Amino acid sequence: IVAGAIQDWDKGLIVGDTTFGKGSVQTLLPLDETHHIKMTTAFYYTPSGRCINKPENGIKAKGMKSDDDGDSEDSVTAGKDSSVAKDSVKKDTTTYKTKKGRIVYGGGGIIPDTIVKPKIPEYLLRILFLKDAFFSFANNEYLKLKAGHVKIDKDFVINDAIMADFRHYLDSTHFKFQNQAQTMFEDFKIRTGIIPDTSVKDSAGKTKRDSPISDINKPKWAPQELESLKKVSLQIDNILSEKSKGDFAGNSVEIKKYIREALLSREFGPENNVVYRAKFAQDVQFQAALDLIADKKTYKRLLEPKSKK
Repeated sequence: IVAGAIQDWDKGLIVGDTTFGKGSVQTLLPLDETHHIKMTTAFYYTPSGRCINKPENGIKAKGMKSDDDGDSEDSVTAGKDSSVAKDSVKKDTTTYKTKKGRIVYGGGGIIPDTIVKPKIPEYLLRILFLKDAFFSFANNEYLKLKAGHVKIDKDFVINDAIMADFRHYLDSTHFKFQNQAQTMFEDFKIRTGIIPDTSVKDSAGKTKRDSPISDINKPKWAPQELESLKKVSLQIDNILSEKSKGDFAGNSVEIKKYIREALLSREFGPENNVVYRAKFAQDVQFQAALDLIADKKTYKRLLEPKSKK
C-alpha cells in the first residue's frame, strides 16, 4: 500500500522485486453457532486506481482487465531504458498513470521502478537456517566470548577461532549436511535397489517417505551387476562428499555474516541500528537503492514521465 502510494504520487522510486499481491479484506460471516463463512468483502487500491490484490482463481477486483482485454504481458516491452523488467510484469498488466503521468502497472502487487532480484541463499545456508543453527550457536558462543572479555561492537569480526567453534557446535548437534546432489543420488540408489531403504518407519512398519517405493518397482539385479553398481556408486559418493565439504568453504563469507548478525543481535538486541547495518551491508536490494539515491541524474530521470518522440 505504501509502495503503491509513493509511486502514484511520484514521491520516490521503488527498488526491489514485485510485491506478493495480498490486498484483499475478508469478513467472517456466521452461519450458526459453530460455523462461519469467510468472504472477501473489499480490496485495497492505490491512488491511481490500481488494485494491489493478485487475481486468484479467476476472481478479479474492479478495474482489473482479463488477458483478453489487450493489456497482456506480450504487449509490455522492456526496452533499453525501461524501468520494468519483462519477466516481472504480471499477466494482467493493466496500465495506469501516476500524478506526473508516468506509466505504472496493475495486475496485483507493486512492480518496482527498478527491478532488483534478492539474492537467494545457497542450499547449505537454507538448511542451517532451517535448523536454527546461527541463533542457537550465537547463544552459546556469546557466553564464551563474554567470559573471555571479548568486545562485541560494530567493528566486531568473525575470526577463524569462532568459525572452528561453529563447526564443533554443528558436530555436537550431530548435524550432517547433504547437498542437493547427494540427496538426489541417495534417493536414486534406494529407488534402483542399490541400497536398502533405511528411512524412518511408522508403527505399521511403513516407510515415511514422500513417495513410498515398492519392491515390485525396483530393478532385479544379478549379484555381479549389483556389486558393480555399488562400486560405481561409492566412487560417486566420494566425489559428492568432497563437494559437500567444499560447500562450507565456499559459503564461509555468508556463514560469517550470519554468525556476526546473530552475535550482534545477542549483544544489542534485534532492533538496534548496529544489527540493521550488519544485515543490510551485503543486501543487494538495499545497496541498489543507495546507489540510485546517490545517482541524482538517473533518479530524477526515472521520476519523470517518458517524453513522446
